[in-house]
Amino acid sequence: MKKELKLGDKVKIINNVDINGNKIETYEPYYIITDINGNEIELSSIRNNMIYKFNKVKKNNLKKVEE
Repeated sequence: MKKELKLGDKVKIINNVDINGNKIETYEPYYIITDINGNEIELSSIRNNMIYKFNKVKKNNLKKVEE
């Protein structure tokens, strides 16, 4: 059973494409969910104690990172 994604979850991108199917480069081992709008998930990274918006991807293109 797949766990529901929520704000603040750490996730990995399964296929390196954004919500429009455009190829994207990933630079982090995981990203943080900072917004959820239906099937669209906004991802951000944290560096130097600052949050940087990364991109939006589809919910089914993410895998939750277990801690």
